[in-house]
Amino acid sequence: MSEQRTNAWVIEEFGGPETFERTEIDRPTPDDDEVLLRVEASSVNPVDYKIRRGDLPEFAPEFPAVLGCDVAGVVEEVGDDVEAFESGDE
Repeated sequence: MSEQRTNAWVIEEFGGPETFERTEIDRPTPDDDEVLLRVEASSVNPVDYKIRRGDLPEFAPEFPAVLGCDVAGVVEEVGDDVEAFESGDE
């Protein structure tokens, strides 16, 4: 069975907005208590740009990093323990 892929904007290093690159990544699989969203819109808040610049290394994910805390979208998949959402919810 082939791995599903999806588009994402990622950073491979800290820096300015130009560090973002559009690429394909493995489609995440939600854990039992998580949901997977198809992101339709996102915002940039101070935490996001401070992580991107390298100002908050304690909050930075491993590279390549997909940043963004505030998103809107559609639930694509729910974990086994999720009861408040179901696939298709906006």
